[in-house]
Amino acid sequence: MAYKCDYTRKLSAGATVDFFSVNFTDWLDSSETISSVAITEVDTTDLTLTSKAANAAAMTVNEDTVAIGKGVQCTIDAASAKRGTTYTLKVTPTTSAGRIVPFEFDMEAV
Repeated sequence: MAYKCDYTRKLSAGATVDFFSVNFTDWLDSSETISSVAITEVDTTDLTLTSKAANAAAMTVNEDTVAIGKGVQCTIDAASAKRGTTYTLKVTPTTSAGRIVPFEFDMEAV
């Protein structure tokens, strides 16, 4: 069972490059990092997801600085996304402590 994020992110339908980033800092122990990540589209195949990885450099998510290895990111090609459709991404990080905790994020194509 995956944790479900209660926030729906907007996705630019038709955009060939959009970015998706998640801050997992609050879900990790202080010395724990994300060693790998799988990101998949749930129930649809309209999006192309590439460059799926734990962050290799500090990044900003919703105005918060995310330390190296405490977040994940990927690139989304939404050229085939349909306006008004909600897409769900399943993000499954594996941590340095061996924990695997899946999360689901909704994205509405606008």
